[in-house]
Amino acid sequence: MIMQNNQPELPSGKDYWKSLDSLADTDGFKEWVSREFPEGASMLDGVQRRSFVKLMAASFGLAGLGMTGCRRPEQVILPYGKSPEELIPGVPAYYATSQPTSRGFQPLIVESHQGRPTKVEGNPSYLPNGGSTDVYSQASVLDLYDPDRAQGSFARETLKNGVNRWKKVSTDSVLDILDDEVSEGKVAVLVNRSHSLVRQSLQKKIASSGIQWFEHDAIDYTSAENKLGKALGLKKGLRAVPNLSTAKRVLSLDCDFLGNRESNELSNTRAFMSGRKVLNSADAKKMNRLYIAESDLSRTGGVADHRLRVESSQMIGFASLVASELLSKLGHSDQSLKKHLKNLSSFTNSQKEWASEAVADLLSNPKKSVVLAGSHLPAEVQLLAYEMNRLLGSIGSTINYIEVGASADSILSLASKINNGSIERLFILGGNPV
Repeated sequence: MIMQNNQPELPSGKDYWKSLDSLADTDGFKEWVSREFPEGASMLDGVQRRSFVKLMAASFGLAGLGMTGCRRPEQVILPYGKSPEELIPGVPAYYATSQPTSRGFQPLIVESHQGRPTKVEGNPSYLPNGGSTDVYSQASVLDLYDPDRAQGSFARETLKNGVNRWKKVSTDSVLDILDDEVSEGKVAVLVNRSHSLVRQSLQKKIASSGIQWFEHDAIDYTSAENKLGKALGLKKGLRAVPNLSTAKRVLSLDCDFLGNRESNELSNTRAFMSGRKVLNSADAKKMNRLYIAESDLSRTGGVADHRLRVESSQMIGFASLVASELLSKLGHSDQSLKKHLKNLSSFTNSQKEWASEAVADLLSNPKKSVVLAGSHLPAEVQLLAYEMNRLLGSIGSTINYIEVGASADSILSLASKINNGSIERLFILGGNPV
């Protein structure tokens, strides 16, 4: 006789739960599991479901008629009436150009596809850079495709309720407004610094019409040359142009000449690293040597042979210490100058020992040595670096000083003239002084 067992079958192995609710096995959880769709899905049953389908069908129909902002705009492409010269579809064209900066130019070659620039590279014909570019030049092509780039001219208008808004206007109306403003006088133009030759010619025309010209950069790299020129009694600035390809010993006073764009980092890196190529044991003895005293770790400090941490506030004293050591080792007879430099210098025993060894190494190759000062340092350091290069005989060998034109008035001069009422209208062309 077969007996039937109505008892539930017990689990024969480990029992697993997907959640704590599954372990508790409450009535509410069982009801939730039994429903195929979440709460509210039953509203689509019956007439309500049919109404929902009708509305969705109408929405898709309107979308097909183009009554939506998500549809891709249609553009009609017409063939060329006369094909542009040297333009072959699928074959890029290359153009030589340059990017002006506040202290010079960056020679470039731009790759263009059917009139649209797509890639920026250095011009290999310019030997000092060797066809290289910096990150700013590489990223400059993105400015042409910036979605926030202005698509027209706008003027602010005040509505009847007192709310201000920007209204798009035509270029002709903007020119009429500019003519009216300029004719009333007391006008100034504020721009960022640039070596563009076209802009220099426009600047002369603007200045001849009585409009005042001011320049401003967030970081002023021309202050060093202006300070040095003023310290030497010159009406123009004096710019230091190092020739690191011939330098055997380099002393940097907080000057990041390998990582600063305005210090010609590309040409400086190529020239300096050419003195560090070692192919055999004999080349190791001919390598150049770099000493740097800086306030923070820089790219130049990362490749230095000897690095010393000096605060920016102590840089005048440290530069005076180095100059004093140089005068002592050269046997300079001007005792008053030595005493003055010692009074300016502030140092510890380790700093004095470091400076003494650096000066001794500079004097081992006097005409092949160079002292560089950072552009942010005060006029005292710029003048001390110039005098040390003169004492070493480096001027004309590893460094040259060239006169540069005096820069335009700064934003400080503009602010004072606005306050005293001599300027009432200001046009800002590029840059963001605020």
